[in-house]
Amino acid sequence: MSQKYKDIDLRTKENEITKLKYFKDIGLVGTTFMGAIKIFDAFNFHQIWKNTNKQREDRYRTNIVTFDVSQRLGAMATGGAEGRLVMIDPYALGIVNGVIAHINKEIIAVYIFDEQQQVITIAEDRTICLWSRYKLERI
Repeated sequence: MSQKYKDIDLRTKENEITKLKYFKDIGLVGTTFMGAIKIFDAFNFHQIWKNTNKQREDRYRTNIVTFDVSQRLGAMATGGAEGRLVMIDPYALGIVNGVIAHINKEIIAVYIFDEQQQVITIAEDRTICLWSRYKLERI
């Protein structure tokens, strides 16, 4: 029995892909270093949303290095090379908030802690910061 596989076009003009992750309720999420985010449908993998730095306000522009998604909280956190943390609602497909989390330090990891509704960022200088998920204030 032959299986048909669908090709997904993740190529972008922006730059190379930094991370891909599949979520059952959202679909396939892909990010590029130059700030593009693409979300593909979970069933047939059609692109349902794309956002680039050109489409965002200055305070939400970031070179995306990493991201995490919390399906329980309905939130996506992205971390950038210039230290900016941006929160996105993947269900409403819009940017919620953004803050400079680490001044002039690349964020190498972002984690959303569902139970406490907090975001954890880790910078290249090994600084760890804990953030309120809704206000994006440092705790």
